[in-house]
Amino acid sequence: MYKSQVAGLGARGGAEAVGEATTNGVVAASLGCLLIDLTVSLAFQFVRL
Repeated sequence: MYKSQVAGLGARGGAEAVGEATTNGVVAASLGCLLIDLTVSLAFQFVRL
């Protein structure tokens, strides 16, 4: 979430820049969630063995 906040606060240049910062923040947060999900899933797979 910190990366999204930094992206939003660093937006300069009007509405277009804010929209771009929002998109970048959402993409970063989504990728972070997927990475955490993958890590936890792999950990559970290794524990089962």
